[in-house]
Amino acid sequence: MSPEVRILSGADESMEALRGLCEWAREISLCYAWAASSGGSAEHWSVLPRERLKRVVLGIHFAQTEPFVLQELRDLSVLRVVPDTGGVFHPKVLLARRGEEARALMGSSNFTLGGFSGNTELNVLLGGALADEPMVRIASFIDEQWHHPRAFEPDDGWMDDYTRLYESRPKPPKMGNGKKALKTVSAASELQIDWSQFAGLIGRQERRSLSGTNWTIHVFDHENGSYLQEIEGCQRAFRDSPDFQKMPVERRKLVAGWGGGSRGYIGNMSGAGYFKNLTGEHPAELSAALDEVPLKGTVSIAMARAYLEAAMSIRGVALGAATRLLTMKRPDRFLPANNASSRRIGEVFGKRPDSIEKYLKTIQQIWAFPWFLAPSPEDLNERRIWNARVALLDAVFYEPVLS
Repeated sequence: MSPEVRILSGADESMEALRGLCEWAREISLCYAWAASSGGSAEHWSVLPRERLKRVVLGIHFAQTEPFVLQELRDLSVLRVVPDTGGVFHPKVLLARRGEEARALMGSSNFTLGGFSGNTELNVLLGGALADEPMVRIASFIDEQWHHPRAFEPDDGWMDDYTRLYESRPKPPKMGNGKKALKTVSAASELQIDWSQFAGLIGRQERRSLSGTNWTIHVFDHENGSYLQEIEGCQRAFRDSPDFQKMPVERRKLVAGWGGGSRGYIGNMSGAGYFKNLTGEHPAELSAALDEVPLKGTVSIAMARAYLEAAMSIRGVALGAATRLLTMKRPDRFLPANNASSRRIGEVFGKRPDSIEKYLKTIQQIWAFPWFLAPSPEDLNERRIWNARVALLDAVFYEPVLS
């Protein structure tokens, strides 16, 4: 019988296939050029059943594989590393078995967040008997890489050296189009810019150091979390559970900004006791307000006002908490009014967003800017920005409140 073949032409399809494969498998082997997990929080990593891993062979060319992943797998005694010598180690294949059946996922995706969420990828899911020729050849390939003389199990000293190399990687290129590059904004008129200029402004916030602290902003994918990782994680939570109160509690914590893998981007709510109790234990009342905001399509100012008034009538929900939830549901249209960004918003727009009306007037100004009205771009990285374009203004305005 010929093996079953399924073509996966999008990252969502590949993630769905990976999730199903991991649930089905009783034994898994991986062979990838690069692997990363965003510090353990990325979905593709969280669905991987580490207790069922048999062999993992990873490349570390250009220091792209995350040290966290290497350490986790090394602790399980299932890891071999292929060093940065000779030609680039470039396979991308996962082989799973259950009894005498096997499934293989392979193609262009590395075992990274981009490979299973943001990138343009093409993969193939094979299914059949373990004894089928394609499965035999894939298993043989992984076995050869595991036993290859160049593959080794890293020791503590090597891990320390590699971690330093990983942390000293060059900064990613900044986006721009040759026009005058905005690095910060001091007046609303400076936001009367086209899409390419706005994308460049957001791109230049990557690794911005925050004065008076040792904190660094990350907009794009990073092992310690980033704006886009937090926003996109919340978007997945809403897509899977449109009814906020029925959302799994860890995902509600993520959306609310005080747990579930949240790194505090778009407002850290870990100190808001009543709000934590509401979102964690008693979400029904908040859900009634938040569920009225559509996940797609137009959100009017009247709809936003109705949500904010309803949410803020609940004990423990101030403007910062209410706008955190609103922003995570619709990052394309709203930004948070948290303590760390409100001062700069006030400087730029002439009024601090410390009430519902002042906040909504700021939002109305933002909705009139050329970059906000621009169509979705073709470039995938820019499209990620476009899908969260208003929320990402927080990366421009954010300055920590130092006591």
